Amino acid sequence: MKRLRLLSIVTLCMTLGAFAAERPQGLRSDLKVYVIQPGDSLWSIAAKPAVLGDAFLWPLLYDQNHVLIPDPGRLEPGQSLAFLPSYGPFREFRARKRAKRYGGPRQ
Repeated sequence: MKRLRLLSIVTLCMTLGAFAAERPQGLRSDLKVYVIQPGDSLWSIAAKPAVLGDAFLWPLLYDQNHVLIPDPGRLEPGQSLAFLPSYGPFREFRARKRAKRYGGPRQ
């Protein structure tokens, strides 16, 4: 498990490094990164206009970063989340449905 986690972190760092340098053809140029602040939740991060603009899309953030975030209820300040500005109507529909099943943010 630790080996897989380390491999995922290395892969993410290499991917982000590739974005910092000249982007080779075929890599997504619209990948964005958000650094978790104290008090943040996936719900509040997804709701930010600069991220996804809809709290009910938090499952998309979790799915894309599940290797770095084993528990969606516990985020560590300073961690980085990679996300796309848009995922398409079908994936967004499924994410909203899943978020409604889990309910709102936990206090």
